[in-house]
Amino acid sequence: MFDKLIHHYYRRQLKDKRYEFLYDTHPDELVSFDCETTSLDISEAQIISIGAVKIRGNRILTSETFEILIKPEGMIQATNVTIHGLRPKDLSGGVKVDFAIEQFLQFVGGRPLVGYFFGI
Repeated sequence: MFDKLIHHYYRRQLKDKRYEFLYDTHPDELVSFDCETTSLDISEAQIISIGAVKIRGNRILTSETFEILIKPEGMIQATNVTIHGLRPKDLSGGVKVDFAIEQFLQFVGGRPLVGYFFGI
């Protein structure tokens, strides 16, 4: 009960109503996601791709996925191409990062996110 009141309070405090959908609930659903970046150095890395899939209960919904390529502002380090397999020519038709994030948020909605970080 108290959680619902807090949820309602924060929803009403939202300044940009375009993002109100992020407060919609999706019982028993999660979104697992992965990002690829231009570098392994987090202080300079840019996101170059986002992939996600919805999970309902204990089922991965392979028919409900999200994939987007993002055109980086700089060059990709050659050593990282071997990690994620994305070459500069693969990203030449990518979208701007702001657009990609907007699309990702639309896919996620109010679902909790599942992710991980693999540090080296």
